[in-house]
Amino acid sequence: MTPHPWAGLAQAIEDEVDEARARYPNQGNPNLLALHAEVGELTNAILNLHPASGLASHPQHVRNAKAELVQVMAMCVRLYEEGDTTLALPPLKRAT
Repeated sequence: MTPHPWAGLAQAIEDEVDEARARYPNQGNPNLLALHAEVGELTNAILNLHPASGLASHPQHVRNAKAELVQVMAMCVRLYEEGDTTLALPPLKRAT
């Protein structure tokens, strides 16, 4: 059976969530603010891939963009599962 095309991405997200939880356990974490910051970093990384940036052909910039994308997705998972205690936002998985 052929693995799902997103299998590697899903594993990278899971690994990033685990690492982030180890570094920043859910003890008053501003998950929404962290997501906002990560989206900004992803935006910058993607803009570096634009041909006009002069950086698009550098493999490191592609790796950076991929890493930032995984970090954004990991923060989405944390918001979904944990919410944001600093804003009294409950986990979105419990919302109806």
